Amino acid sequence: MYTPTGRDLEQKSIALDAVHYGGVSELDAHSLFGAMQTRASHEWFKEQNKKTMIIARSSYAGAGKFASRWLGDNFASFEFMTYSITGVMMSNVMGIPFAGADICGFLGQTNPELCTRWHFLGAFYPFSRNHNSIDVGDQEPYVWKNATDKATNRTYMSYMRDAIRLKYTMVPYYYTQLSLLSSDGGTFFKPPFFAFPTDEMAYANVTNNFMLGEALKVSIQATDNNASLPNATFYFPNETTALGGTYWCRLFDSSERCFEGGASKTYNTSIYDYAVHLRSGYIVPLQDAWALVANTTGDLEAAPTDLHINPACWPEMCDAAGWYYGDDGESLNSSTQVKSHVKMHANTRSFSSAANSWNFNVTFESTSKGDPMPCDFVGTMFIYNAEFNKLTADYDLTYCYSGSKDCQQVKNATTYD
Repeated sequence: MYTPTGRDLEQKSIALDAVHYGGVSELDAHSLFGAMQTRASHEWFKEQNKKTMIIARSSYAGAGKFASRWLGDNFASFEFMTYSITGVMMSNVMGIPFAGADICGFLGQTNPELCTRWHFLGAFYPFSRNHNSIDVGDQEPYVWKNATDKATNRTYMSYMRDAIRLKYTMVPYYYTQLSLLSSDGGTFFKPPFFAFPTDEMAYANVTNNFMLGEALKVSIQATDNNASLPNATFYFPNETTALGGTYWCRLFDSSERCFEGGASKTYNTSIYDYAVHLRSGYIVPLQDAWALVANTTGDLEAAPTDLHINPACWPEMCDAAGWYYGDDGESLNSSTQVKSHVKMHANTRSFSSAANSWNFNVTFESTSKGDPMPCDFVGTMFIYNAEFNKLTADYDLTYCYSGSKDCQQVKNATTYD
């Protein structure tokens, strides 16, 4: 994961050919020292029954069990912003999914255009942090509160605030997916071919196209500024089965119709442009941080969670599945911890040709403990690709917890496409 920077590897370090006690070479042990520090810190938090929040730079095989990491000192340039994408992917492959890079760059002076685009890209890192060296200028969003983008007359600070709210919007999905990885293993921030290995086109241009878990695909121009590339083409993979192909529906922008994979789409690539698409067959939990005016995760905990459902449909039925996980964010898993672990399943089992309507069921299989928090309740359910799947008429929605007779029904719900 080392990206050459022109520095001597022995700068600020012991000589690489030094020998430690027992004949162990510094070349073999250098990163192990930092990993052992990380483990000791982790064990202390464990003794306090607290989740660890350790962000390490030095790492070693197996370090992901004890801490997360960032990619180290980078430069304030589009080149190093691009490097960060494959760097975070590689961290995921090595068992450290909660990883990120210094947004806006650590070394060298950044600028508002680069910093804005990097904030939007950084919103999709599992670990997001604006961070730089003490000997360069400040680069917090408020630094550019009076600097205006002439193309839109908006301040760069307002762009960066939108990027931060984007990250808050996706926190329920991130927290759920990372909690599943902690028990089941796997990767979160990854190239499309991890999810679509038989689609040859999924192997191309992974710096502008990447997956967040199995359900979401991000399309973002992360290799240049929009002055030389006002728009770009992004590929959407397809997995064709006996039941049909993959359909993609765009989140946060209902003006675009859902479409089948195996196709490319052209999107604007201004410094604030991005696209997030939901894969058919999946349910993802999100919260509208813009509407909530969320400034902390505490604001999210005080509001219900929305479910975005993109069913995979064929003539007999539609089906989608997903997970939601929530807890107090501090305590380790224990019998006294308040937490919600919910498996969600949405399907249509019956179609009335006379009424031209579906009976849509959403089931929650819960292993929750303690009293739920406000965020453990369902806010709004969004059903995507309604027109193509012939769900354009009003329909009845029933949702209930598995094994419970206390089900709720919504009559004449309106579809969302």
